[in-house]
Amino acid sequence: MVDWTPAERSAILGLWGKISADEIGPKALIRCLVVFPWTQRYFASFGNLSSPAAIAGNANVAKHGKTVMHGLDQAIQNLDDIKNTYAALSVMHSEKLHVDPDNFRLLAECITVCVAAKLGPAGFDANTHEAFQKFLRVVVAALGRQYH
Repeated sequence: MVDWTPAERSAILGLWGKISADEIGPKALIRCLVVFPWTQRYFASFGNLSSPAAIAGNANVAKHGKTVMHGLDQAIQNLDDIKNTYAALSVMHSEKLHVDPDNFRLLAECITVCVAAKLGPAGFDANTHEAFQKFLRVVVAALGRQYH
């Protein structure tokens, strides 16, 4: 269990209310697949990932990016029990999909970059950044829990 200060809760929930999962999700996954090309190996069934333009135009990438961001809604709604919220997803990623757990961290970095770009310095100040990073670290730890 993680302890959230009232300021962290407010920052996380406030930030979440300002972004669109359908906008940020595809951008973040596209960025992840382009910046960290070795992550593409888990998406072979998505079709053409041969170039940044192909990745950006791939409907499967966009769809999965939305799925990932909408999945974060579960964590937002269960801030006090993120570990159990993602228990089944952790098992699926480790035992069925065999995803390298470091990929969760890489995608979290890309989500952060996309959120910061969307909100700008006024909407993504240092305090909001700190709270959001803590939130994403907790999510990443929960998703990687089955690997330990």
